[in-house]
Amino acid sequence: MASASASRGQDQAGDVATWVRELGPRIVKLDIKGYSNRRADAEGRGKGFTDITEGDIDWRSVRAALRDIGFSGWVSAEVGGGDVSRLRAVLDQMKRALLG
Repeated sequence: MASASASRGQDQAGDVATWVRELGPRIVKLDIKGYSNRRADAEGRGKGFTDITEGDIDWRSVRAALRDIGFSGWVSAEVGGGDVSRLRAVLDQMKRALLG
């Protein structure tokens, strides 16, 4: 059983879609966030986090990979919280990332 975290684009985790396909049905939950390698390079590794739909993650290929493996588990946004407006924005980003 695996919990997958979609971040760090091509650098740390490799291509996220390939990684999803390799883990396949062992993925039961996703923790998603955005990450920019350029920002991390400029400001430091821990500073590369972005809104979910910003950064380097190719969400189209991730969506295809999730369809390929038949993913139907839970998804959590691994982002900072906030008020109702912030939470609505996070939900919108999650929908754009995962539903297109």
